[in-house]
Amino acid sequence: MDDDHVITCAIAHIREKIVGVSWTTDSKTDNIYSPEDGTFSESAFTQNSEMALSSTQLTALKDVADTVTFTCTIIVGDNKKKVSATQTINLFTPSKIPL
Repeated sequence: MDDDHVITCAIAHIREKIVGVSWTTDSKTDNIYSPEDGTFSESAFTQNSEMALSSTQLTALKDVADTVTFTCTIIVGDNKKKVSATQTINLFTPSKIPL
């Protein structure tokens, strides 16, 4: 959808594609998102997981807070270690921005 805002989680130094990348947020929402595991680059040993946020989801997040932090988590190794990265987005209402 054209109104979607896409955030990306870059996963580096991996030997194979990670399946089951999870995304959560610190906001008091229901955390119902549809992330994509992304494509693995064999030559760069990286993978970019993406998650699109619809206008409806962004509005729901804005109703809770002006700033929202998302966490991208993967599980790696035989020990099932969780590795996470965060990304913060600032939400605003375009019609309320002073000119």
